[in-house]
Amino acid sequence: MTPSQKNTKPTLKIILISFFFLYSLLVITKPVHIDEANFLMLTKGNFWNPHNILINWQGRTQTAFDVLSNPPGIAWFLYPVKNISIIGMRLWMMTWSVLALWSFWELGKTTSQTRFFLYFVITSPVFALSHGSFLPDMPLLACTTAGYAFFFSKKRYIIGAFLIGLGFLFRYSAIVPMVSILLWLIFPNKKEKEQNIIPILFALGLAPLFLLVHDIVMYDRFHFWHMLTFQ
Repeated sequence: MTPSQKNTKPTLKIILISFFFLYSLLVITKPVHIDEANFLMLTKGNFWNPHNILINWQGRTQTAFDVLSNPPGIAWFLYPVKNISIIGMRLWMMTWSVLALWSFWELGKTTSQTRFFLYFVITSPVFALSHGSFLPDMPLLACTTAGYAFFFSKKRYIIGAFLIGLGFLFRYSAIVPMVSILLWLIFPNKKEKEQNIIPILFALGLAPLFLLVHDIVMYDRFHFWHMLTFQ
């Protein structure tokens, strides 16, 4: 490796870190947009049943349970900081971005392309639009990629499966990466997978099972199934 090639790596790292912080400074001052308002509204209700609040939806006053299509994870995460400034709340949400970046770094180690993975995620539209926003997209991305990092890179299957399942608290589309883990369990693999299959399944389903029990206790219905009927 030539000296110029050696100097490229730290230079790229500095560029990526600088870009992340500069973009963060721009994001924390942006006003709340209409999609974010729905999730902020959920923090106005009770912690354990945020979907029980009344909102005006297309001219009709209805409970959030009947019109909003996402689980309560984002409301639960924002609840401890709901009374601070918007800038403070956006900084709080950026912890998910940091987790996502760490996850891509870990996944990049498997191919020795850590900087490419970071460059890819930081400059991607999903990261740019979700960074610091009051939306469940970044928590879902962070939970999924962190789960994959623990599962496939670190071989910490239980932690990885739990994090992937945790995404279900933020977006129901987390069912897709959950299915990917189930498919991985089906195909022949090493013996260590066979030894951990029951704990993996339990960890993967823990968050969705918690949400199912929560919804039945609080609303007498599972919001996931109810959401499918009005979507």
